[in-house]
Order: sequence, then structure tokens, then C-alpha cells
Amino acid sequence: MTKSYFIINTAIANIYSDGDFNSPVATQALLGETCSVLDTQEKWVQIRQWDNYIGWVNKGQGVFSNEPYAPTVRYLDLQGNIYNTNHTVTRSITFGGQVKVDTQFAILPDGSEGSINGKVGDFNKKPTRENILNTTFKFLGSPYIWGGKTPSGFDCSGLVQTAFLANGLSMQRDARAQINMEELHDINFGQVKPGDLIFFGKEAITHVGISTGGFGIIHSQGWVKQDSLNPDEDKANIELIENLQSIKSIDGLL
Repeated sequence: MTKSYFIINTAIANIYSDGDFNSPVATQALLGETCSVLDTQEKWVQIRQWDNYIGWVNKGQGVFSNEPYAPTVRYLDLQGNIYNTNHTVTRSITFGGQVKVDTQFAILPDGSEGSINGKVGDFNKKPTRENILNTTFKFLGSPYIWGGKTPSGFDCSGLVQTAFLANGLSMQRDARAQINMEELHDINFGQVKPGDLIFFGKEAITHVGISTGGFGIIHSQGWVKQDSLNPDEDKANIELIENLQSIKSIDGLL
């Protein structure tokens, strides 16, 4: 009998464009995420994620289930471990990973149990511009990784999606989809506020960052960093300045 769900059972699972490790990594899924099963082939399963992103994940990185996993907390530190009763590491966990906690133990999707080091709880339920930026600042220095959306590595839109989700806001996965979200509306630099989104590209949209106010931006380009879009400032990012496409207010999301 075919099961309806595939539950991610490792800290980070790469999601590929095709069922092949040699195909491009499109995005990632995190521990405890319930994905819908669309297709299977040999060692691969095609899944639909919470944000409707579709891709292929290796079967060894999750478990099939007839019921969604029911996590009760998220991991709020950058990186940590889950220890079994013998005090050895049974799983690592990263920011945003989800687990079900029963009394003092985390019950993982495969049924194994362990204790977690680090802070667990819930994401912010009432998003504010300040909280979005405070979350994003936690990731400063994380490397750029295509398809990444964890402190181990972010691509530009993965950084946006992760920071916003941690503040109760669901975003599309890719920059070219984020710019078309109906909740966002066009503004200029004179109207920009911290937390607004800034999009770039020579023709198609290829990059996005989060405004820190004025001409400031935090984004993932090489690594998660702060730059300026003012050509007269020392930290001016000339490449972005030359390819700026649109500034979008997030008022419609708040």
C-alpha cells in the first residue's frame, strides 16, 4: 500500500531537481518536515513540501507514513545535537528543525528518542520588522550555498524564506516567485523600511535581500553579509546597485 507522506528524518535533506545525486540541488528540507509523496523510483521519492515546492529526495533521509508527523517544538539555536539514552549523538539538528517532545524526550519521525541540547520552542507568532531583522542577523557569516536555507548555508531567497518563516510569515521559495507575491507592493528608496525586500537581476530576477533601512541591505552573496546600495559609501555593492530591479514593501504581510 502506497503511503501518503514522507517525513524528513535527518537534520538537512537536499531536494534535487531529479532523482539523481548528479542533478541540481533545488532546495532543502529540515528534520520533522512532512512532505506529500508524489512519485517513487528506486532509491528516490518525489515530494511536495510545505511551500508547494516539488523535488526529489533520497529515501534514506526520511520515513514513509500514512499520517503527518506532529512536531511540538522547533529548534531555535543555530546548530545542535540530539543524544540517545547512551549519551551518544543520534542526530544533528539545525535552526527550524521540528521534533515532537513527549515529557523530556524528543521522538523523531522514525520513532527513536533522544534529548536535545539547545533552545527549543515556537517561532514568533506576531511578526515585526525588527524581529525579522533580528532573526536574519543571527545568520551573518553563514556561507552561500545554492539551494540552502539553513545556517550551514543559504542562497539568497532561502535566507529570506527562513527569516520570514521564523516570524510567522510564509514566503515563496525562489526570488522570482517572491517578487510576484500579491501581498508585496512597489516602493522607492524614500519609502523603504527595515524588513522590506529588494530584488535584483539584469533581466530576470536572480537575487533578493532584506533592507536594513535606508540604503542598507542584508543578503546572501558569497556569505550572509551587510552591504550598502549607496554608491558613495565604503560598503557599496556596485554589482547590486547596477542590477537593482524593484523594492517591495512587506506591509501587506504584517
